[in-house]
Amino acid sequence: MKFTIIGAGNMGESIARGLVGSPFATPSDLTCTVRTDTSFERLKALYPDSTILRDNRKAIEGADVIVVAVRHAAVDSVFREIAASFDPKRQIVVSVAAEFTFSEIIDCLGMKSAPVQPTLFRIIPNTAISIRQSMTFIAAYHASQDQEQLICDVFSRMGQMAIVPEDRMEAGTSLASCGIAFAMQYIGAAVEGGKQLGFTEEEATHIVLQTVKGATQVLLEHGTSPQTEIARVATPGGVTERGLKAMEKQGFSGAVIAGLKASL
Repeated sequence: MKFTIIGAGNMGESIARGLVGSPFATPSDLTCTVRTDTSFERLKALYPDSTILRDNRKAIEGADVIVVAVRHAAVDSVFREIAASFDPKRQIVVSVAAEFTFSEIIDCLGMKSAPVQPTLFRIIPNTAISIRQSMTFIAAYHASQDQEQLICDVFSRMGQMAIVPEDRMEAGTSLASCGIAFAMQYIGAAVEGGKQLGFTEEEATHIVLQTVKGATQVLLEHGTSPQTEIARVATPGGVTERGLKAMEKQGFSGAVIAGLKASL
């Protein structure tokens, strides 16, 4: 299949890496657009067999799947720019703009009253897509089962994915896209605490990262809840219980939940 990625910045390039060499596209099946000479030279060096352009309208010619991965401020203008060249009968549009709804995309494409409605997907990955470990949310509009399966198969190569209704996309953004920063906030605080306990920053970083990795792996492999695993560690009156109580006294769980809600 032919894929075009409009806006091959950090997110767009991560998606390109997931596509190149996959069962869905060879490098020659991929077209990317960039805005700067620096980005053009960098991508051309990385993907010499791919097509790198600056013209978005030309880039979507012949594409089966069009991925729009530009910064939020440019989304509206990009969709309006490609509207005249877009063929809803055979092309799929995938938008990676977190807050840009299907209704807004259809409006920008000038297709609110069109007899043939476009096939659209909204995709919300997180930054771990760069190492193929994203938690990606997918919402579909006017898509067949085969089209849904295609997009799910593509993004499952870049981590884990879940199909949700469009009205759950904001919650997914909060929990996974913003959530990866929230998890790193804990890691940063734990590293700082480790330094105060006498470790060097390098030592504390190594310890905390391995501990968080281990905690995640235990939950994944055991299939248990965090509270179940906490109960195995936090004996009554023990040091772990004292630490947990001190964290809760400072509002740890409440602060996490407040952060999630504030990011909606």
